[in-house]
Amino acid sequence: IIPPLFFLLSLAYSIIWIGITMYLISSNDVKQAKNHYPFADWDWVEKVKYFFIYDLFGLLWGLAFLDAFPQFVIVSAACIWYFREAHGLPSGHAVKKSLYRALVYHLGSIAFGS
Repeated sequence: IIPPLFFLLSLAYSIIWIGITMYLISSNDVKQAKNHYPFADWDWVEKVKYFFIYDLFGLLWGLAFLDAFPQFVIVSAACIWYFREAHGLPSGHAVKKSLYRALVYHLGSIAFGS
């Protein structure tokens, strides 16, 4: 259930990013294009250019985070299962324990690594 959930989160994050980017681009100076009636030209406003670069970095970092988090949860669950089975102990709720471990102990590491 973890990979489809984070796929949907990544999709929602991308759709929100597209909306923010459309807003940023529409904040530029728009001029009527010569000899191209229904179209327009736009020039980058200096602040908007830097906001767009910041927004692009946010997209890349956010998608990398949404990729790294489920990887950690899956690897952690596999480790819990493997080492508890090796000692003959029940591995119950490995995914739940891995989500807790990721959120409480390793969220900063995952964010920094993305």
